[in-house]
Amino acid sequence: MGENLRPTSHSSENRCNNRLGIKRPFLLDNRFGGAIGGPLIKDRTFFFASYEGRNKPDSTTVSRLVPTESYRAGTVRYRVGERIRTCDVNCIKERDPRKIGPNPKILEYLQLYPKPNDFTAGDGLSRANFTFAAPINLDYHLGSVRLDHTITSRWNANIKFTANREIGTDAGQIDLQKQIATSSYTQRPRNAVASLIWAPAVSITNEARFSWLHHRQNREAVPPHPVAGLEVVMRPDSNYFDDLISSDPLSGRRQSLAMNRLVVTFEINNLT
Repeated sequence: MGENLRPTSHSSENRCNNRLGIKRPFLLDNRFGGAIGGPLIKDRTFFFASYEGRNKPDSTTVSRLVPTESYRAGTVRYRVGERIRTCDVNCIKERDPRKIGPNPKILEYLQLYPKPNDFTAGDGLSRANFTFAAPINLDYHLGSVRLDHTITSRWNANIKFTANREIGTDAGQIDLQKQIATSSYTQRPRNAVASLIWAPAVSITNEARFSWLHHRQNREAVPPHPVAGLEVVMRPDSNYFDDLISSDPLSGRRQSLAMNRLVVTFEINNLT
């Protein structure tokens, strides 16, 4: 049996987080497991079992483009050559054929974005980066059991079964308001292998192996927020602003993948 624990105090600072003054995020990487084995029937049947687990609350640095303070207020700033031009609410109203100006519902929606803290990305006028440490988690379990049996002096058989479960969250989709990762996934592969070995001579072995694999993976995301006061989803041009809750085009959908495979192999080995 064994255990390995890595707390926050033993992790290094992220250079990007240091530059932006982001506090070192929480980390607790805990790995544990054990193995046991021995004879079931003296000199005939043996077993082996092992288990490995990992629990890792962690974080990942995420950057998303968000509107600047001036853009939230309805002022558009842009570059023409080396000059910076500004068009405020009154300017937009004058250029609007309907003389309405910025849509108040859109301005209300833009207020939901966090304020930018990194002006090294975007144009620095109407959009800039918001960088933060998004909490993620990994819960991993792997178990294996094997039996070996000596049938006769020339015949041996063994069987092995392995099961794995991995549940985690990642930053494939994030919620900018709550500053968390909202994309989750689950993997559950299963594998079984059985072998029959015949040694007709000291230098020759024949082996028949049967292998079965089942793998299933699920990935889930949450739907984007509606526009403030409107029952429609707001998704601006992805090249301009990142979504308030998601940058995943499959947001709100569940993806599942299942796979089964059976393999049969025969081997003849001549050791001479």
